[in-house]
Amino acid sequence: MLGKWQAKWETNPASFPEVDDVKSYTMNGEITFYPDSVEINAFGFPGCIFSSDTLSHSLKWVISNDTLSFLNEDDIYGMSYTIKEMNESEVSLQLMEDIFLTLKK
Repeated sequence: MLGKWQAKWETNPASFPEVDDVKSYTMNGEITFYPDSVEINAFGFPGCIFSSDTLSHSLKWVISNDTLSFLNEDDIYGMSYTIKEMNESEVSLQLMEDIFLTLKK
């Protein structure tokens, strides 16, 4: 996992039937994994379901079985993604039932 990955978050519009001002159900970003931390930059924009602005986070990370988890400073689990597929150049992750994150080198 170490190194910089291009990230793409996606969700299904059908999961948000009550939302009518969204123009995009995808968001790009970059995730850089270091041995003891991870830097997440998500490039939100107006009309994006995920965020209307760029988000930057520095967290810890851990892989356990089929789960990639991001942890805050106190080692409290934040978001935990299920690893669907993983190889040296692409990782497919799922958060809950309808949020998907693809990482590509």
